Amino acid sequence: MRPADRANLDYKMAKKLKSGLDELAGLLYIMEALPPDKIRPSRDRKDGLKDGHVRLLLKVTESALRILDYKKVRVSAYDLYVLEEINKKITGVDWKTGKPIKHGEFHRRKAKKEELDRATLLWKHVDYLNENFVPEINTENPSICGSISIEDRIDEQIWQKEEEKIKQLLESGIRDIGQIAKEVSRDSWNVLQIAYQIQETEREIKRRIERREQDITNLEQDTVAIERIKELWGKGWRNITAIAVEIDHPRNAIMAIINKMEANGEIQKEDVVLVPGGDFPKLNEIDLLKHQEAARSVEHLMTRREEPK
Repeated sequence: MRPADRANLDYKMAKKLKSGLDELAGLLYIMEALPPDKIRPSRDRKDGLKDGHVRLLLKVTESALRILDYKKVRVSAYDLYVLEEINKKITGVDWKTGKPIKHGEFHRRKAKKEELDRATLLWKHVDYLNENFVPEINTENPSICGSISIEDRIDEQIWQKEEEKIKQLLESGIRDIGQIAKEVSRDSWNVLQIAYQIQETEREIKRRIERREQDITNLEQDTVAIERIKELWGKGWRNITAIAVEIDHPRNAIMAIINKMEANGEIQKEDVVLVPGGDFPKLNEIDLLKHQEAARSVEHLMTRREEPK
């Protein structure tokens, strides 16, 4: 198409777009003023609002959000921010459209007032849709609870790298929060909170190990419970939770005792021990506790952005 023809076509399409946008307010007024039975198709009238129109309106909304460059405002335990791609460079060509593909570097920045206002607008409407219309599961594939975008994964990787860097700096002996903040491009308050969380996690692991050692000692001194474990194991019990309920002792202590019994030949040796959630290879006591703590940390990272301010 010649440049002049393209310019003429763009002018006509822009004019038609303006006319359509100007009619949106009138269309909404009519839809809210008319009774629903006058809008929906009926036995006598085939014309009216249909599912196809809903799909089209949703597509129009999605297109408008992209064109106006709406940003997803994210939340950490400390601030509101936007994940932005900068320094974009051509990395390839889209084989469908022939247009160049650009990628850059992702970084976080504080959300602007306009972006916060837009986020509030979207939140109110999405919350209304979730409450009244959006199904609780993916009806095409109920096993899928939700999707994670590429940007969500990148954001999570950035968080993990920065927090690992903070941990390394703390372990190296640096205690100057301001210096650490510059190293990871965060403000001092954020670094202070993360540093405390890292230390608290380490303290919690230590406390859990101490509690577990005491739980093991208590179980070893309970001869009735020990004999009951042997009896249940001999009957084929392999669910540690079920055994814990039966003898009223903590699961971790029971697992440790079972490991000792197997090593001493007091009970039949098994390759795996059944625990809630499936079969896991046996770990030593400290590794097991660190494994459990790591799982809780991952869960915390995945949910903390959803916590209200």
